[in-house]
Amino acid sequence: DPSSTSAVATLAGIESEAGNLAAAVSMLDEKIALGGESRALYEAAKIDIIGQFGNPAEAIALLD
Repeated sequence: DPSSTSAVATLAGIESEAGNLAAAVSMLDEKIALGGESRALYEAAKIDIIGQFGNPAEAIALLD
């Protein structure tokens, strides 16, 4: 379900594990750009995958 924050975050995690971090971040950025109540959840998912599969320093910077 594309409207499910949990499903989108899970798919982003799977993409990241498969080596497609850029695609996962792009997917989450699209959802973040829409705003709304789920924005914070998508931002948290983005920080999490960047921290795990990308640059932890970048993830920490996004927290600020």
